[in-house]
Amino acid sequence: MRRIGARVAYAESDPEGQAGLTAFREVFQSLGWMDGRNARFNYRWTAGDASLVRGQTQIIPIMFASASDPVAAGLVAGLGHPSGDITGFTGFQYE
Repeated sequence: MRRIGARVAYAESDPEGQAGLTAFREVFQSLGWMDGRNARFNYRWTAGDASLVRGQTQIIPIMFASASDPVAAGLVAGLGHPSGDITGFTGFQYE
């Protein structure tokens, strides 16, 4: 079973954060990844506190799904050579 984690940059009660997480889950389900069947999903809500992510970027692969500027946020050293285990990032619109 694969383990997939998501750090969500909103408070858990935030409607925009919930919408983004719903879209995240739907994409994985469309690709055949079902929570509890062949994957285990873990979510952590950071409420915009980047310090809750920084410690993890050295030990597990990280893909930013909606980081508008991970360099300015201090999450990576640079886009060409992000450092740690950052695998990339992308921006998207939920609609």
